[in-house]
Amino acid sequence: MSAAFFELARRQDIQAKLRAEVENQLEGRLPGYDDIKELTYLSWFIKETLRLYPPIPLNIRVANKDTVLPVGGGADGTEPIFVPKDQEIVYQIFSTHRRPDLWGEDADLFRPERWRDVRTQNFQYVPFNAGPRICPGQQFALLETSYVLVRFLQEYSRIEAPSGKSDPWTENYTLTCSVGQGSWVRLTKRETKQEQVQSNQ
Repeated sequence: MSAAFFELARRQDIQAKLRAEVENQLEGRLPGYDDIKELTYLSWFIKETLRLYPPIPLNIRVANKDTVLPVGGGADGTEPIFVPKDQEIVYQIFSTHRRPDLWGEDADLFRPERWRDVRTQNFQYVPFNAGPRICPGQQFALLETSYVLVRFLQEYSRIEAPSGKSDPWTENYTLTCSVGQGSWVRLTKRETKQEQVQSNQ
């Protein structure tokens, strides 16, 4: 959520697209579950946030038996590789999500529109991990994030980075990855229809 607001506050162009989609879809009413499923650009925005700023930047698995992975061995990493039982395997989600060979030359850029054409394969995109150990809270987290973002877009006409607080992203690594300098935002409350009428009189 903090990474989403970090980008939202710095990208007024993206914010305008999100707000337009929310207003067109909801017409001022509170979002329901079915409404959120229809917010395509919001989905792209959240996916792009999770791609560049995965909450769990790396993870570890332990082989429960001798096995062979199809790639990872050889001089260029394209040959099979033997993994003995009890071997720890560390994999970098943060780095994988920024690989130009998987995401294009603009892999380091925040661009929600890339999700119009992206069809992720295998373990290319794993902010919640994948396979039998996928995060059981994934759908709840996505729904919760969507709802909060929609409500902020409905309640505030402008979300921006305060002066002096628009530094480039820095990571704070612990078990999770968060915004190193915090996610500072300035909010401008949206006028109600009654307030708009009064200000025009």
